Amino acid sequence: MSEEESFWVLIRMIRDYDMEGLFLPGFPGLQKKFFMLRKFLEARQPDIVAHFDKEGLMPDIYAMQWFQMLFSYNFPFALVLRIWDVFLAEKSWKVIFRVALHIIVSDKDKLLSSTFENLAGRLKSANDRLLKVDPDKFMTAVNKVALTSREIDAAAAEYEREFG
Repeated sequence: MSEEESFWVLIRMIRDYDMEGLFLPGFPGLQKKFFMLRKFLEARQPDIVAHFDKEGLMPDIYAMQWFQMLFSYNFPFALVLRIWDVFLAEKSWKVIFRVALHIIVSDKDKLLSSTFENLAGRLKSANDRLLKVDPDKFMTAVNKVALTSREIDAAAAEYEREFG
């Protein structure tokens, strides 16, 4: 594939997969994804959200690379391939949110006993815990995370109502 073809594939992906706002000034799409992740956590794990709030840990501190790089920044390549397969096939952020939720919830006990510095470090270096994970088993666990398209649409609509 030529450089020009690669460029246009990237542009198409950014447009077709709701990624444009992840890179615009002010990161409006990223802010929306942070809001949505928080809503999903509030609905499933209010104790984690309360602890994160108490420690001053917001999603922008730990989830920026997750969302902008779709976990490709420092996750094992075999796992990234599985995540991207689902993301590209479904054209939906559902798998990205499910992975984020699984990473957080599966480490709940340690997160709840951590301070800000340890929380941020633990979530940013989640890849260390994933190096030995079997991608098939990981994706099976991710697929068990209850998250519907309706919830995603509702959280996105709520963000638009609140922040336009």
